[in-house]
Amino acid sequence: MTRALPARTLRLSAAVALAATLLLAGAGNAAASVVRLRFEWAPTDGRSAMYPPYLFASSQAGISRYQGHCSGAGNCANEPGTRWVEGNLDAGGYPRTISFVDDTATQYSTFTLSAAHPFSGFGPDVVGTAFITHADGRTYSVPFTLHPSSGLLPEQTQLGSSEGLPRPPDTGGSNGPRPVLGEVVVVKAKGELVRIRRPGETKFSVLKGSQEVPIGSLLDTRKGKVKLTSAKDSAGHGQTAHFSGGVFKVLQSHTSPLTTLRLAGRLRGCARSRAAGRLEATAARRRRGRRLWGSGKGRFRTRGRRSAATVRGTRWLVADLCDRSTLTRVAFGEVAVRDFVRHKTVLLKTGQEYVARPRRH
Repeated sequence: MTRALPARTLRLSAAVALAATLLLAGAGNAAASVVRLRFEWAPTDGRSAMYPPYLFASSQAGISRYQGHCSGAGNCANEPGTRWVEGNLDAGGYPRTISFVDDTATQYSTFTLSAAHPFSGFGPDVVGTAFITHADGRTYSVPFTLHPSSGLLPEQTQLGSSEGLPRPPDTGGSNGPRPVLGEVVVVKAKGELVRIRRPGETKFSVLKGSQEVPIGSLLDTRKGKVKLTSAKDSAGHGQTAHFSGGVFKVLQSHTSPLTTLRLAGRLRGCARSRAAGRLEATAARRRRGRRLWGSGKGRFRTRGRRSAATVRGTRWLVADLCDRSTLTRVAFGEVAVRDFVRHKTVLLKTGQEYVARPRRH
């Protein structure tokens, strides 16, 4: 730390201490918010207005949360359950205080926090203090100095980590993997071969046994089947369904138990030209494209290009077809199909199917 700001630091320390006390007092409240990062900065040349540094927060699940400059330009991105808060604006309307707030009911995530100078090759150094708070209220401070980047991309400086709350005890009496709302699901491979590609990875690997995998992972079940358990509440209770026959991405927010399995990968076996496509029989076309079978109960939804099917305890198929439509078929049970093109919901029962078609031009 090359430049101290005693008055500001004292005020900030008092505010952080008060926040920590309030957080600890409200630890029993699942909806309590935690300011995971409070970032106080200033340029070393004392200028009254300057574009703020870049801030980064990455969770264990591999989801990156980025902070640029939110005032006016709106250059700020949040994942569900988190937000960036600005304050102490300078003469140019830029924030000199930026906070990263975790509003999730679980607060199990551990965030890795870093910062980068806003300019490349010019500008004064940026100095200040980062106050980092763990989910349980413990706080520590990190002084920093940011130099202008020597390249075109921001050069990140590690600030520290904000630890999440411990996982709740397993109510089922097992010490095995458990789902966390909006963070991880538990998958168990069944059948010949199931492959997985986690966020940030470039290649698929073979899924073995029962594992916790982050939200946003891709699963290839064309030669196998997976048992997938996602969290249905913030206490870690699970809901389970089985999926097979396709490639899909697992999605879930921090605020809802609804788990979406979005069809992924290219359409397979489709005709390369419209003329050839017209010669294909309807039954043959429906065997091609991309598809996913599912069975189970709970808040699960499979999503294709034109529609999404939300289950009500059933076995069902969703398939993106070569003619750019999406087929939903119910083997047994009930499925609510949302047609994205016609903006309507159709309830299907055992033996019924629905095709959501693209809009005709």
